[in-house]
Amino acid sequence: MQTTKMSSIVEDFNLLLTGDEKYEIAGYCINHDTIRHIFKQCKGMNRHWNCIEKAQRVIDMLGVGRVHIGAMMVYSEDYSSSYGFHYNPPLEFHAWVDMPEYKIIDVALPGVIERGLKMEDVLKGREPVILNGRPEKWMVYQTAVVL
Repeated sequence: MQTTKMSSIVEDFNLLLTGDEKYEIAGYCINHDTIRHIFKQCKGMNRHWNCIEKAQRVIDMLGVGRVHIGAMMVYSEDYSSSYGFHYNPPLEFHAWVDMPEYKIIDVALPGVIERGLKMEDVLKGREPVILNGRPEKWMVYQTAVVL
């Protein structure tokens, strides 16, 4: 059984974004068309990785915000399980853009949720979303480093 999970992680390195993926957008920090345009600028990046590069694209497009690196967890609908990344660089971390008033733009979040959905029943009741505002209760961000 461990082999299946390991091969799934290895296969993730070959999954690239096309820029045409459609994800729901949670929040209204900035215009949804702008978020979709930023996500299109991530074309060619790894679908489930490259969170720092994705965050940098947000900064490049908006000209505001700061890249935060740290831990991030997503909880299942019934809060019985979670998936995410602790802060343990260089192997484990997550990156997002922090905007004024604790609003977050996280275009890498869909990849985190998709990876959690690949695990058996870990993120039951969740769908991949792009965060564009205040995190919902089931999204937990902890900053360790600000770039």
